[in-house]
Amino acid sequence: MRSLMAKTNQESPREAFVRLANGRVNKLLDSLDSLGKLGMRRSAYSQEDISKIERRLRSKLDEVMTSFKPLGDSKHQEFSLD
Repeated sequence: MRSLMAKTNQESPREAFVRLANGRVNKLLDSLDSLGKLGMRRSAYSQEDISKIERRLRSKLDEVMTSFKPLGDSKHQEFSLD
């Protein structure tokens, strides 16, 4: 355990990001592969079920990708009653 902690303390921020991103993205891809297997089975699902899953996945992906944008890069429009 100590050697692992010593190694991570020597990592640059970029190296830490790459290490963590690689692991997390690969874990996510494995989970999506597992989800996709439901479509190959004779599972009882409706088009509404699939649409709900798709909407939630797209929404979460959009949320995550937005977190990578610089704060000054926000494209939301100001609200006004005028």
